[in-house]
Parts: sequence; C-alpha cells; structure tokens
Amino acid sequence: FPELDLVEMELSEMSWVKSAMQFARLSSVEELTSRVSKMKYYGTNKSDYVKQPIQRDALAEILRYLSTGPVGYSVQYGITWKAGKDDGEAGMTWLRTLYEYMALHVSYDPRAAYVNYIDLDLSMEVAPATTTNASNFDRLVQAKTHIDPANVFNNAQSIPPLERHD
Repeated sequence: FPELDLVEMELSEMSWVKSAMQFARLSSVEELTSRVSKMKYYGTNKSDYVKQPIQRDALAEILRYLSTGPVGYSVQYGITWKAGKDDGEAGMTWLRTLYEYMALHVSYDPRAAYVNYIDLDLSMEVAPATTTNASNFDRLVQAKTHIDPANVFNNAQSIPPLERHD
C-alpha cells in the first residue's frame, strides 16, 4: 500500500480469529474464550421488548432511576412487524417520532451512535459544516475514488467515490 506509506515489513497476513485477538488487545487467541478478562475497560448491554404500554407512574420512576445513573449510556430504539401483516409504515412513523423527540435529551451537534451503526436516518441528518469535517470528507472521497472507483464496497452510508466522466 504505497499510498498509505506502508512497507511490506509493516504488514502481516493472519486469520480472522487472530486479528480479533489483536483488535481486543489480547496476548493469545485462547484469551478470546477465557471467562477471565485482562481488559482494563468493561461494558455490558441489555435489551428488552415492550409488549404493552408502560404506565405513567412507572415511566416517572424509570426516568428518576435513569437520572441517577452514569452519563454515556446508549439508548436503543426498535420496532418490529410481521411480514405481510402490515407494511410497517405506522411503526416506522412512530419510531421516527420518538427518535425526533429524544433529540432534546441525547447527544447533539452532531447526533451520535456507535461507530458504523447502520441507520439511514443518521445519513439524512446534516452535521454543521466545519473546515475539519469538510477536509476529512474530501480526503475520504479521494481515498475511496482511488481504492474503490467502482464502488464495490458500499452501503447506504458509504463515502461515495467521485464520478468518472471518461
């Protein structure tokens, strides 16, 4: 990768599991399955489905509890529907309305989600343009155009390559 100023000595080929081990900053592949962690940072997640409306007094108690907790936690919003039973539009409208309402209470300028979170609504939001953001975006477009001009590796939130006019 000469465009990255890398030389062959700085590169190595390895299995996916070994790269996962290195990414997690572990010293061996065996540590991936160990129940005793040597990591200095920890995290955990929980998930629930709400199958019936939560009563108003219970919501007030939930909010009181959340206000006593640490900052920096993530909120997950979700809605499901059965294929063929309905088109999901009502659920999507409800979810987007909740998401818009929560904007007053969560990260902003720009709104944040965890890295690589796939949410088409995030790509619709326009972050305030700054010289740094614009410069980084331009550099990413140049890199994408050079490395993947046919846009083989893409999703709805991908950096687009420049169009060619041959």
